Amino acid sequence: MSNMAIHTLIIWSKAVESKDFILSDLKASFTIKNVFKFHWEKDVFFKNLIPFYAHSQKELSPIEYFDILKYIFMAPSYMNF
Repeated sequence: MSNMAIHTLIIWSKAVESKDFILSDLKASFTIKNVFKFHWEKDVFFKNLIPFYAHSQKELSPIEYFDILKYIFMAPSYMNF
């Protein structure tokens, strides 16, 4: 039996016009279980990121984790939601 895991991929707003291409490319190697479209208000943006990235950053304290998210997503190229 193979070791299967479920992962989440977020297609950010700047790439949404390429969604069909991205999903088609992923289907070549992965089983897509579901696709959701949602909108996050800016005032809850960082709070909503926690469930998506916390597992890969579990060795960090909550403060370190939040600082990384702020650093990544406060860059000007990411702020044009």
